Amino acid sequence: MWRITNTKNPQNWRDTYVNKTFTNFDGNLEQLYTSIEVTSHLNREFYLDNITPTIANQFDKFVRFWNNVDEDSIMTQREPIKLYIDSRGGSLSAALTIIDTIKLSRTPVYTVNIGNVFKEAFYIYLAGLKRYSYPRASFYYEKDLAFFNLGEAQSNYEDFIKEQQTELHDMLMEGTKVTESDYEKRSGWWLTPEKAYNLHICNEVLRSKHIA
Repeated sequence: MWRITNTKNPQNWRDTYVNKTFTNFDGNLEQLYTSIEVTSHLNREFYLDNITPTIANQFDKFVRFWNNVDEDSIMTQREPIKLYIDSRGGSLSAALTIIDTIKLSRTPVYTVNIGNVFKEAFYIYLAGLKRYSYPRASFYYEKDLAFFNLGEAQSNYEDFIKEQQTELHDMLMEGTKVTESDYEKRSGWWLTPEKAYNLHICNEVLRSKHIA
């Protein structure tokens, strides 16, 4: 059983866990992969693929944990949380939870497109304080959200979804150079990292370095 000797120093947590992992490695790859995931979390890294309520809740707990760790730290000196995204979308409500978590976090959250940010994942990506992309990643945003065929008793659901869609529209317009004309004439839009960078969707394309 490994033990943290300095609870005030997250770097010490990482070093202790990594040293323990490789000192005791017995060839069990499943155990190694679990250790790599734990090490990533200790490095403030969270990987997002399918967007589900379970994943959204896990991410919220993850961000809350690091905000508690950083409670006594000066805002400008906090080490950022990195959200690495390779996702084709998923649950809209889960995506909104993740967006709110990012926006409410006092510790900065950076987003990194490592493959695909499609549909709901696109708006999660936009929520990052700083936004990065791998050079061969892909972006796709979809303007119109799918509606469920609900009965008369739930006839206001479409209006509810439209209100959420308006919020996402405003988020896109406020933080990027996408114009109303661009938005209105397309139901969806595929973007390369360079195009996303030119539109201020992406702050930097990582060509010769990784996010620190």
